[in-house]
Amino acid sequence: MDYIKEKMFQFFSFVTNTDSEMYTIFNVIIIRPGRRIIQSKLNHEKIHVAQYKETLYIGGCIILFFDYIVKIIYYRDREKAYRNLLFEKEAYRHQYELNYLDRRKCFAWLKSE
Repeated sequence: MDYIKEKMFQFFSFVTNTDSEMYTIFNVIIIRPGRRIIQSKLNHEKIHVAQYKETLYIGGCIILFFDYIVKIIYYRDREKAYRNLLFEKEAYRHQYELNYLDRRKCFAWLKSE
């Protein structure tokens, strides 16, 4: 299982041009084997879970796909494109607010510009 997780991390690291310890796929947070859990990063991923839920999961995938295509064309840089995705902007902006999900409004990622 750790081999599969590591391959997934390699794929996501390539796409996003980042080296993260955690990724979210639908409502599952995957943590890189052997890494310490940092609460702000876990909170970042929990925000993504909320985003996926409110877009009925598959909608989140479609939104992310098209948003990434537009941003990669605009920025011509994978890391800049990734950091400027609608979902990522909300998650980065609020990752240190550990009670953010208690007061988060539905579709808050639309207002994260």
